[in-house]
Amino acid sequence: MHQYIKVSGTPYERGFQYGSQAKERIHKVIDEYKVLFEKEAFITWDKAYELSKPYRKEIEKYRPDLVEEMQGIADGAGLDFNTILTLNCRSEIMFAKADVAEDACTTIGVPPEASENGHTLLAQNWDWWSMGHGTTVLLEVEQKPFAKAIIITEAGLVGGKGLNECGIALSMNAMSVKKGKLGVPLQVLLRGGLSCKTIPKAIDAIAKANRAGSACVGLAGADDLLLFIEYAPNDLGKLCKMLDSSQWPLET
Repeated sequence: MHQYIKVSGTPYERGFQYGSQAKERIHKVIDEYKVLFEKEAFITWDKAYELSKPYRKEIEKYRPDLVEEMQGIADGAGLDFNTILTLNCRSEIMFAKADVAEDACTTIGVPPEASENGHTLLAQNWDWWSMGHGTTVLLEVEQKPFAKAIIITEAGLVGGKGLNECGIALSMNAMSVKKGKLGVPLQVLLRGGLSCKTIPKAIDAIAKANRAGSACVGLAGADDLLLFIEYAPNDLGKLCKMLDSSQWPLET
Protein backbone atom coordinates (compact mmCIF):
# COMPACT_ATOMS: atom_id res chain seq x y z
CA MET A 1 0.00 0.00 0.00
CA HIS A 2 1.32 3.44 -0.94
CA GLN A 3 1.50 6.09 1.79
CA TYR A 4 -0.45 9.18 0.70
CA ILE A 5 1.33 12.46 1.45
CA LYS A 6 0.17 15.97 0.53
CA VAL A 7 2.68 18.83 0.63
CA SER A 8 2.66 22.55 -0.16
CA GLY A 9 4.45 25.79 0.70
CA THR A 10 8.03 26.82 0.03
CA PRO A 11 10.39 24.20 -1.43
CA TYR A 12 11.95 23.60 1.99
CA GLU A 13 8.53 23.38 3.66
CA ARG A 14 7.34 20.88 1.05
CA GLY A 15 10.39 18.77 1.66
CA PHE A 16 10.14 18.91 5.44
CA GLN A 17 6.48 17.86 5.32
CA TYR A 18 7.41 15.00 3.01
CA GLY A 19 10.43 13.85 5.02
CA SER A 20 8.72 13.99 8.41
CA GLN A 21 5.63 12.08 7.22
CA ALA A 22 7.58 9.45 5.26
CA LYS A 23 10.50 9.11 7.70
CA GLU A 24 10.02 5.41 8.36
CA ARG A 25 9.71 4.57 4.67
CA ILE A 26 12.71 6.70 3.72
CA HIS A 27 14.89 4.80 6.17
CA LYS A 28 13.58 1.56 4.68
CA VAL A 29 14.48 2.80 1.16
CA ILE A 30 18.03 3.50 2.35
CA ASP A 31 18.31 -0.08 3.61
CA GLU A 32 16.94 -1.27 0.26
CA TYR A 33 19.58 0.58 -1.74
CA LYS A 34 22.41 -0.58 0.48
CA VAL A 35 21.53 -3.99 -0.97
CA LEU A 36 20.63 -2.94 -4.53
CA PHE A 37 23.74 -0.83 -5.15
CA GLU A 38 25.82 -3.89 -4.29
CA LYS A 39 23.65 -6.18 -6.45
CA GLU A 40 23.17 -3.94 -9.51
CA ALA A 41 26.29 -1.77 -9.58
CA PHE A 42 28.71 -3.78 -7.40
CA ILE A 43 29.44 -0.78 -5.20
CA THR A 44 28.88 -0.05 -1.54
CA TRP A 45 26.46 2.52 -0.17
CA ASP A 46 29.47 4.62 0.93
CA LYS A 47 30.80 4.63 -2.64
CA ALA A 48 27.38 5.56 -4.03
CA TYR A 49 27.17 8.36 -1.46
CA GLU A 50 30.41 9.85 -2.78
CA LEU A 51 29.45 9.37 -6.44
CA SER A 52 26.23 11.33 -5.97
CA LYS A 53 27.83 14.51 -4.62
CA PRO A 54 28.73 16.17 -7.98
CA TYR A 55 25.12 15.90 -9.15
CA ARG A 56 24.04 18.60 -6.72
CA LYS A 57 25.35 21.41 -8.94
CA GLU A 58 23.55 19.98 -11.97
CA ILE A 59 20.25 19.92 -10.07
CA GLU A 60 20.85 23.47 -8.82
CA LYS A 61 21.21 24.67 -12.42
CA TYR A 62 18.11 22.78 -13.57
CA ARG A 63 15.66 23.19 -10.65
CA PRO A 64 17.24 24.92 -7.64
CA ASP A 65 13.98 24.59 -5.70
CA LEU A 66 14.42 20.81 -5.71
CA VAL A 67 17.75 21.14 -3.89
CA GLU A 68 15.89 23.07 -1.18
CA GLU A 69 13.16 20.43 -1.20
CA MET A 70 15.74 17.65 -0.77
CA GLN A 71 17.22 19.53 2.19
CA GLY A 72 13.76 19.70 3.72
CA ILE A 73 13.24 15.96 3.14
CA ALA A 74 16.57 15.25 4.82
CA ASP A 75 15.81 17.44 7.84
CA GLY A 76 12.30 16.04 8.18
CA ALA A 77 13.59 12.47 8.11
CA GLY A 78 16.54 13.17 10.42
CA LEU A 79 19.16 12.59 7.71
CA ASP A 80 21.89 14.56 5.99
CA PHE A 81 21.35 16.15 2.58
CA ASN A 82 23.66 13.85 0.66
CA THR A 83 21.79 10.73 1.78
CA ILE A 84 18.64 12.07 0.08
CA LEU A 85 20.71 13.13 -2.93
CA THR A 86 22.09 9.58 -3.19
CA LEU A 87 18.55 8.17 -3.31
CA ASN A 88 17.64 10.63 -6.07
CA CYS A 89 20.68 9.52 -8.09
CA ARG A 90 19.78 5.82 -7.78
CA SER A 91 19.20 5.38 -11.53
CA GLU A 92 22.53 6.92 -12.47
CA ILE A 93 24.38 4.84 -9.89
CA MET A 94 22.73 1.55 -10.86
CA PHE A 95 21.90 1.78 -14.56
CA ALA A 96 24.05 4.38 -16.36
CA LYS A 97 26.85 1.93 -17.16
CA ALA A 98 25.06 -1.38 -16.74
CA ASP A 99 22.66 -3.68 -18.54
CA VAL A 100 19.07 -3.10 -17.48
CA ALA A 101 17.29 -6.31 -16.52
CA GLU A 102 15.03 -7.80 -19.21
CA ASP A 103 12.13 -8.23 -16.78
CA ALA A 104 11.57 -4.50 -16.47
CA CYS A 105 8.51 -2.24 -16.55
CA THR A 106 6.07 -2.28 -19.47
CA THR A 107 4.22 0.83 -20.69
CA ILE A 108 1.13 1.08 -22.89
CA GLY A 109 -0.17 4.18 -24.67
CA VAL A 110 -3.59 4.19 -26.39
CA PRO A 111 -4.67 7.11 -28.64
CA PRO A 112 -8.31 8.24 -28.40
CA GLU A 113 -9.43 6.64 -31.68
CA ALA A 114 -8.30 3.24 -30.37
CA SER A 115 -9.69 3.48 -26.84
CA GLU A 116 -13.16 2.36 -25.84
CA ASN A 117 -14.02 5.65 -24.12
CA GLY A 118 -12.45 7.95 -26.73
CA HIS A 119 -9.80 9.28 -24.34
CA THR A 120 -6.03 9.06 -24.51
CA LEU A 121 -4.70 6.44 -22.11
CA LEU A 122 -1.25 5.90 -20.63
CA ALA A 123 -0.49 3.04 -18.25
CA GLN A 124 2.44 1.04 -16.96
CA ASN A 125 3.37 -1.64 -14.48
CA TRP A 126 6.25 -1.19 -12.06
CA ASP A 127 8.51 -4.24 -11.89
CA TRP A 128 10.79 -3.94 -8.89
CA TRP A 129 12.48 -5.97 -6.20
CA SER A 130 10.19 -7.47 -3.56
CA MET A 131 12.20 -5.71 -0.85
CA GLY A 132 10.66 -2.49 -2.16
CA HIS A 133 7.31 -3.47 -0.63
CA GLY A 134 6.25 -0.81 1.84
CA THR A 135 8.64 1.86 0.56
CA THR A 136 6.42 3.75 -1.90
CA VAL A 137 4.48 6.99 -1.54
CA LEU A 138 1.72 8.73 -3.46
CA LEU A 139 2.92 12.31 -3.27
CA GLU A 140 0.55 15.19 -4.01
CA VAL A 141 2.69 18.29 -4.40
CA GLU A 142 1.54 21.88 -4.78
CA GLN A 143 4.57 23.69 -6.18
CA LYS A 144 3.75 27.13 -7.48
CA PRO A 145 4.52 28.40 -10.12
CA PHE A 146 4.74 24.84 -11.47
CA ALA A 147 1.78 22.54 -12.09
CA LYS A 148 0.34 20.69 -9.11
CA ALA A 149 1.12 16.99 -9.50
CA ILE A 150 0.48 13.56 -8.04
CA ILE A 151 3.59 11.40 -8.14
CA ILE A 152 4.06 7.75 -7.31
CA THR A 153 7.62 7.04 -6.25
CA GLU A 154 9.88 5.59 -3.59
CA ALA A 155 9.97 7.52 -0.32
CA GLY A 156 12.60 10.26 -0.40
CA LEU A 157 12.64 10.69 -4.17
CA VAL A 158 11.42 13.98 -5.65
CA GLY A 159 10.32 12.53 -8.99
CA GLY A 160 8.53 9.55 -10.47
CA LYS A 161 5.55 8.56 -12.58
CA GLY A 162 2.35 10.55 -12.25
CA LEU A 163 -0.31 12.98 -13.38
CA ASN A 164 -0.65 16.75 -13.08
CA GLU A 165 -3.49 19.24 -12.83
CA CYS A 166 -3.16 20.17 -16.51
CA GLY A 167 -4.09 16.66 -17.62
CA ILE A 168 -0.56 15.50 -18.41
CA ALA A 169 0.42 11.94 -17.49
CA LEU A 170 4.01 10.70 -17.40
CA SER A 171 5.44 7.18 -17.40
CA MET A 172 9.00 5.88 -17.30
CA ASN A 173 10.94 2.82 -18.40
CA ALA A 174 14.53 2.34 -17.29
CA MET A 175 17.10 2.07 -20.09
CA SER A 176 20.86 2.04 -20.46
CA VAL A 177 23.33 2.70 -23.26
CA LYS A 178 26.14 1.55 -20.93
CA LYS A 179 27.46 5.03 -20.50
CA GLY A 180 26.51 8.09 -18.52
CA LYS A 181 27.83 11.50 -17.67
CA LEU A 182 27.50 14.12 -14.98
CA GLY A 183 24.14 15.78 -15.51
CA VAL A 184 20.56 16.01 -14.29
CA PRO A 185 19.43 12.74 -12.65
CA LEU A 186 16.45 10.86 -14.05
CA GLN A 187 14.21 11.37 -11.01
CA VAL A 188 14.73 15.14 -11.23
CA LEU A 189 13.97 15.11 -14.98
CA LEU A 190 10.73 13.24 -14.30
CA ARG A 191 9.71 15.89 -11.78
CA GLY A 192 10.68 18.57 -14.28
CA GLY A 193 8.51 17.07 -17.02
CA LEU A 194 5.53 16.47 -14.75
CA SER A 195 5.75 20.06 -13.46
CA CYS A 196 4.99 21.50 -16.91
CA LYS A 197 1.61 22.76 -18.06
CA THR A 198 1.85 21.57 -21.69
CA ILE A 199 3.41 18.56 -23.34
CA PRO A 200 5.74 20.64 -25.58
CA LYS A 201 7.11 22.29 -22.43
CA ALA A 202 7.46 18.88 -20.80
CA ILE A 203 9.47 17.73 -23.81
CA ASP A 204 11.62 20.83 -23.47
CA ALA A 205 12.21 20.01 -19.81
CA ILE A 206 13.78 16.72 -20.87
CA ALA A 207 15.22 17.50 -24.30
CA LYS A 208 17.04 20.69 -23.35
CA ALA A 209 18.44 19.38 -20.07
CA ASN A 210 21.99 18.20 -19.52
CA ARG A 211 20.89 14.58 -19.13
CA ALA A 212 22.96 12.22 -17.00
CA GLY A 213 21.63 8.85 -18.14
CA SER A 214 19.02 7.13 -20.30
CA ALA A 215 15.31 6.33 -20.12
CA CYS A 216 12.08 6.11 -22.07
CA VAL A 217 9.53 8.67 -20.88
CA GLY A 218 5.89 8.47 -21.95
CA LEU A 219 3.77 11.62 -22.10
CA ALA A 220 0.01 11.80 -22.67
CA GLY A 221 -2.30 14.77 -22.49
CA ALA A 222 -5.96 15.64 -22.18
CA ASP A 223 -5.54 17.33 -25.58
CA ASP A 224 -4.97 13.85 -27.12
CA LEU A 225 -1.23 14.18 -27.56
CA LEU A 226 0.62 10.91 -26.95
CA LEU A 227 4.34 10.27 -27.35
CA PHE A 228 7.32 8.39 -26.01
CA ILE A 229 10.77 9.92 -25.68
CA GLU A 230 13.83 7.71 -25.62
CA TYR A 231 16.81 9.66 -24.43
CA ALA A 232 20.49 9.08 -23.75
CA PRO A 233 23.02 11.56 -22.37
CA ASN A 234 23.79 12.98 -25.81
CA ASP A 235 20.87 11.87 -27.96
CA LEU A 236 17.08 11.89 -27.98
CA GLY A 237 14.38 10.41 -30.18
CA LYS A 238 10.58 10.49 -30.07
CA LEU A 239 7.71 8.33 -31.20
CA CYS A 240 4.52 10.37 -31.26
CA LYS A 241 0.90 10.45 -32.28
CA MET A 242 -0.59 13.92 -32.76
CA LEU A 243 -4.04 15.02 -33.91
CA ASP A 244 -2.89 18.51 -34.79
CA SER A 245 0.66 19.22 -35.92
CA SER A 246 0.23 22.87 -34.93
CA GLN A 247 0.42 21.68 -31.33
CA TRP A 248 4.02 20.66 -31.88
CA PRO A 249 6.18 23.80 -32.05
CA LEU A 250 9.26 22.14 -30.64
CA GLU A 251 12.21 20.90 -32.70
CA THR A 252 14.83 18.81 -30.91
